[in-house]
Amino acid sequence: MSVKNYNSPSLPSFSTSLLFLGTMLFTSILIAGFTLRLLAVQDALWQDAITESNARALELLGNEAEHALMNAVRTPFHALKNADRMKVVASGTSAIRHIVLLDSHLHQIASWPHTEDSDKQLDIWVSRHFASEINGNFVSPRLVVEELGKKPVLLALQAPDPLDRTQGWILISFDLGTLIKENVEPLLQTFTASHGGAVKLEDPTAPWRDSVMHQPMTNVLSGWMLSYEPDLHQEKHIQQRNRYLLIGVSSCVVLALLLATYAVWRELRHEREMSALRNRFVANVSHELKTPLALIRLYVETLRLGRIKNLARRESYFDTIIGETERLTDMIDTVLHLDRLKQNKIYCDLRETDLLATVNGTLQRYRDMLIQRGARVHAQLAETVPAVAHDPRAITQVLLNLLNNAAEHAGAKEIEVKLDVSGPRVSLAVVDRGPGLSSVEIKTLLRALRRGEAAPSRRGSGLGLALVQQIADAHKAILDIAGNTDGEGLRVTLTFSGDNKHK
Repeated sequence: MSVKNYNSPSLPSFSTSLLFLGTMLFTSILIAGFTLRLLAVQDALWQDAITESNARALELLGNEAEHALMNAVRTPFHALKNADRMKVVASGTSAIRHIVLLDSHLHQIASWPHTEDSDKQLDIWVSRHFASEINGNFVSPRLVVEELGKKPVLLALQAPDPLDRTQGWILISFDLGTLIKENVEPLLQTFTASHGGAVKLEDPTAPWRDSVMHQPMTNVLSGWMLSYEPDLHQEKHIQQRNRYLLIGVSSCVVLALLLATYAVWRELRHEREMSALRNRFVANVSHELKTPLALIRLYVETLRLGRIKNLARRESYFDTIIGETERLTDMIDTVLHLDRLKQNKIYCDLRETDLLATVNGTLQRYRDMLIQRGARVHAQLAETVPAVAHDPRAITQVLLNLLNNAAEHAGAKEIEVKLDVSGPRVSLAVVDRGPGLSSVEIKTLLRALRRGEAAPSRRGSGLGLALVQQIADAHKAILDIAGNTDGEGLRVTLTFSGDNKHK
């Protein structure tokens, strides 16, 4: 019988597996590179967004500051009705330095406080800034910044009635530092608290700095500007937080791909190992099937040719053919049972029956076949065995597999079958005097059996032992494989406990 390599039709080729894994790894690398590129682009976009946001906020701050200054300047003009109100209006705010009432030609009518030096200074400022513009159309009030003793003052000129300038003019000088302190600095502090960094109002003599954002003042303080220096540490912290978020999301994607790659690789490796195991399994089973088939064919051809004249010998040949046929049937049943047990398609019918009767019946049925193979079986069975929940057919298969292993693969001539009782435990053991297995081989064999696999060794394909392990699991029994105490042979023990009672 020829044997071809067995390959699962659903198993992808090795090159396809490598191509898939390579594609997954390339995708992971591509995502990582894209993430780095995206980080660089995001940094630039984020910086532009921060700059634009700060510029808009600074522009709003400039408008609020000018609005606050304009309200502070206009308030005294609304309260002034005549010269008697000048002192009262001046006492209402600490920012007012002088109040002067002028006629339509800008000549002083009254002033507060009245001093020759201050009146003379005010006349100079009026002639310098307002004399040539009183007949023109200018925004009321007209505002000019001047220096008074190294301190800036704000001059504000406005008619009592903006629609009728023939009634005269009012000139008020404000201490600019006090005006800014009372009306602008609270706005700057609020801005700093919400945006961070440092913002201040600078006069026209302040140096220009490229690293600082500027917002010019256009109405009240023409030529002045707001300068804002952002908090680079805070901006860097915000950028870093967004960068970590992007890196985290990308890392999760890459990690998911790597885990998927590893899972696929592991599954492919497992499938390949299972495919190799199936190939080895089919090869070993085929080899084992050839032996009885070859013997049957040889005996049948010998009988057909009529070469055997002795009737007793012919009967012996017929018995051998029948025995090998039964062994061949048992091997096929072993394959079918193992496959079904692995797929959970059948189960053991556990019944609390006499285990001693099951073992005795099996030994009597197959004793002659074992004797023909050159093996002598010695039974050491306890006289009284409690009822054990078991499937007689499955236990028969277990005992037969263990006896066949001892007789064929171990080359053992003497085989012992022991059935012992220790408290609630009942143990069934098959002991041979063959070459045995090394401790390494036993450990390897046990690991394979616990995974539900057949583990070929120099004693055979491991198919029978794999079935034994499956049946032991179905019975909640413990399978133990160990060498004999004298160093020869092998002891295979199946221990039933009180936990496997049928429910």
